[in-house]
Amino acid sequence: MLTENKHVSVLFADVCDSTALLQHSDPEEARNYLGKALNQLAEAVETYGGTVSQLLGDGLVALFGAPLAQEDHALRACLAALKMQRATVPGHDVQGVASPTLRIGINSGEVLVGVVGQYDWSHYGADGKTIHLASRLEKMAPPGGILVSAATQRLVAQQIETRSVGTRQIRGLDEPIELHEVVVETESSAAAPLTRKQRWAPLVGREDSLRILAGDLEVVRKGGMRTIGLCGDAGIGKSRLVADWTAALASEGMDVCVSQARGYASTRAYSAAADLIASLVGLVQMNVTDVRQSARQALIEGWPAEGAEHLAAASDLLGLAAPDQAWLALNPVQRRRRIGEALLWLVRRRARSGPFVLVLEDVFLADRESRRLFEALLPKLQELPVLVCVSYRPDFEHQWRQAPWFVERMIEPLHDGQMLRLARALLGDDPSVLGVMNELVARADGNPFFLEQLVITLIDDGSLEGTPGAYRLQRPLGELRVPGSIAAVIGARTDRLPEAAKSALEAAAVLGDPITRDLIATMQAVDIARAEE
Repeated sequence: MLTENKHVSVLFADVCDSTALLQHSDPEEARNYLGKALNQLAEAVETYGGTVSQLLGDGLVALFGAPLAQEDHALRACLAALKMQRATVPGHDVQGVASPTLRIGINSGEVLVGVVGQYDWSHYGADGKTIHLASRLEKMAPPGGILVSAATQRLVAQQIETRSVGTRQIRGLDEPIELHEVVVETESSAAAPLTRKQRWAPLVGREDSLRILAGDLEVVRKGGMRTIGLCGDAGIGKSRLVADWTAALASEGMDVCVSQARGYASTRAYSAAADLIASLVGLVQMNVTDVRQSARQALIEGWPAEGAEHLAAASDLLGLAAPDQAWLALNPVQRRRRIGEALLWLVRRRARSGPFVLVLEDVFLADRESRRLFEALLPKLQELPVLVCVSYRPDFEHQWRQAPWFVERMIEPLHDGQMLRLARALLGDDPSVLGVMNELVARADGNPFFLEQLVITLIDDGSLEGTPGAYRLQRPLGELRVPGSIAAVIGARTDRLPEAAKSALEAAAVLGDPITRDLIATMQAVDIARAEE
């Protein structure tokens, strides 16, 4: 396998004082204990789509964002670390050996990945400064703690609760770096992701979209069901449009139910359906796998008698109680039907009091079983006063396109005038920043998220100083580097391409503009017809 550069998050985890912990254990007991501890750590890595790169005796190294690129690699790494810290080694906390205490360090950045090693051993690994800093952070982390770099914290700032521990000098680095500690002790920090997104710029250029959505809602208010598909590229502003729109509706008294599919949960059956059910029953902003016991009990006790037959399905997906024998006896097809019936009943119940809005964000990230449920659910809502809004990217395939109750709304890139308005809102009117706005707008190419990330990068590297909407340029702009958040999005899309297309794209990236078929064919040693493909 060839090596390649990727933007990843690297996690180092270590069992604290394992020698002292096992000093009175015989070799077999010690091996069994550490084996179970490492299994717990590896399971957490696997749960969130990471790759165990190395086992270190009493710890491990894990990569998130490689071999396949992941847009949310930093979030996955932090969630895996939280799961590790909350795990115990089964059986050993009651046999004279305490459950392990872990130190975890996480760093995000560019690495060189591939199969590494020599002589008789090799493994899939990574190399680069990012790896070495993650290792240093693990050694600096307090027992039971998770220490992350500023690079990681920036990527998860709106999703994971952290606290700054200031700047620290790292052995081998010339300059001290800013560090943060992930908050482990509060249950809310496990909610993934927390809906705490700060909005430091106004919604720009979406006035027409908001008017169209208002017209769609009027159709529903008159008694008809409608499903809107908000389609647009990554970072184009679908989530921001939905957030502002639903916030305005809620302030007017409209009943709104919002659910979001998570990329890291796409391999877990019914994870997106569970999130929707949690939202429908009022467990929003809570990780359904960590529902508090009091919430479980209250939900079970308050479940309407008319829907008693649907409690088992909701209970199974939300982990409210251990499933009974009748539920366990169902085969997968029967279980899917029961879950679908429970979803339909919950939606119908919400629609009794009048029109309401049901949002399924990022449905393209939903697991396969949940997608099948959603595809079956929507046609059954035609007689209800429900406005369903689903958001997805252009390459998402679905079965609703020809349905009379479905309409697709494309979210297009912003034009230069709108991007300049956004840039002015982000940067302010200081004369020093006016000269760089055009360059930033040209680089962002109509994508508001990319523009925001470019500004954040300039703030982080000290080029801009001030407060949101009132920045000053401190030094001339050098070459604008691609922010890690954008590189992750591009990398994830590139890795989904067929091998030939990916290879051609990499060749084009090396060549730069202008790109011709002849140049691609020469670089890849293929004929013109193949290069055209």
